[in-house]
Amino acid sequence: MHPAEQIEAVRGDRRDPSVSNLLGGIITDVQTLVGKEIALQAREIQQRIDSAAARLAALVALGSVVALGGGLVALGLALAVAHVVGWPAWGGLLAVGGVMALGGAIWLVGYRRTHRRDVQEWHRTRTSFGTR
Repeated sequence: MHPAEQIEAVRGDRRDPSVSNLLGGIITDVQTLVGKEIALQAREIQQRIDSAAARLAALVALGSVVALGGGLVALGLALAVAHVVGWPAWGGLLAVGGVMALGGAIWLVGYRRTHRRDVQEWHRTRTSFGTR
């Protein structure tokens, strides 16, 4: 047998996959890859959510401790003011509470002024996506 005939005989024994089989395999591989990528992204998102929840819990706990401490300091300050000025305890509480409320109102106005642009950009972004 001639070498070219031997090569042709070997090629004839080997079954080349059809184009449809090749495309089917490619589609299956792409579907598997996309599925695994989606699963990976879902795991990463869940990890980020868990991490954010843990940070939020720590922040809430810290905020609670700071608020309690600040409240006790304000109470002590109010009683000290009342004692020094010669007012009843409720007068010192009202004075310190009023000063704190005024400071909070000033802080709120300043915060709203500095963050108004952020809110406007957020609304613009939200409307550009067609959400309300």
